[in-house]
Amino acid sequence: MKVVCFVCSLVVALLPATGSTAISAIASASSQARLDRCARRLIDPVSWQPSNRDNWNLTLKDSRSHGTLLYYGAVHARPPGDPQYTDIQSEFAKIKPQLVFFEGPWVAPQGINLYQAELRGESDFLQLIARRSGVQARSLDADEPNVFRHLIDKFGPERVEIFFVLRSVAQQTALKNVHDYDAHVRQTESFIEYESTVYSDIGIAPPAANLTQFAQLFEKYWPGKQWAAADIAWFSPLAVASDSPEAAEFHAINREENMLRNREMYYLLGRELIMGQKVLAVVGRNHVPLQAPALACLVR
Repeated sequence: MKVVCFVCSLVVALLPATGSTAISAIASASSQARLDRCARRLIDPVSWQPSNRDNWNLTLKDSRSHGTLLYYGAVHARPPGDPQYTDIQSEFAKIKPQLVFFEGPWVAPQGINLYQAELRGESDFLQLIARRSGVQARSLDADEPNVFRHLIDKFGPERVEIFFVLRSVAQQTALKNVHDYDAHVRQTESFIEYESTVYSDIGIAPPAANLTQFAQLFEKYWPGKQWAAADIAWFSPLAVASDSPEAAEFHAINREENMLRNREMYYLLGRELIMGQKVLAVVGRNHVPLQAPALACLVR
């Protein structure tokens, strides 16, 4: 009898945990189905043209989970003191987020001040104000290795490395963070080193491991052109009739990368929203209208 009672007690004790696990699994499957269904509303950047009707900022509330998302569309390469930084800080204070998402894979250095963060751009600025408030900051680009693999498969390893290095160079030039040629060289070498690490991490030999090799690589595709003259306008998904050959090439890579990243960002933010989190995310503003229909679908 005692044995029977012990077994019965064990079964009864296990039932709530088993039921809880089953309910959790059902809820998880339901949330995934909801995310997958609404993902069909993501807009393809190839077919999108910006207009004055676009909303660069998005605020959503989920009545079921009580989650909130404030999605701030930033303009890249704003100098220190730009009103955009005040706007981001105001939005942070307004929503009091439990979690923030920043664009890019880089973690802001420890010990920087607000001016230094603004000098580095909106991603570092957001990380710094979150850090000071004890709020967790996560990257919107957590799936970067898979994005690289896809782009390399489609465009080749050489063109993809040129694209990522030159985009970083152009962004820093636009931020006026480069004051002389030697600093320009050092900064570019650091970008090449970073991209080489990414390539190595996914098991692909980097096409250019130093600045000399990189310059030769650029010359191979665009003879007579200067890599240091890369223009930030080349690195948007939107092509224009006056594009130079290198700009047209980079627009194509950017559109493909944009589509992959929009999907990843949507799933990251959407999952937190329907789980009931209060989230502030700051991203390059073109991403917002492309993801907005899918994110809005989640809260209907």
